[in-house]
Amino acid sequence: MAFKAFKAFKAFEVGKALWRIGSGLGKFIEEGNAARRTIQEGVSAMSSARMAC
Repeated sequence: MAFKAFKAFKAFEVGKALWRIGSGLGKFIEEGNAARRTIQEGVSAMSSARMAC
């Protein structure tokens, strides 16, 4: 009986760890996309300024 409880607890812990990994990856991807947009906006602003000179 104790072994089944241990397996259930371990499954819960593994699921919890996988959830944290997935959440962390999602946050990393969102922040990467935001940084990419910011860089792209900076490049286009510099390009516009270069054309204006």
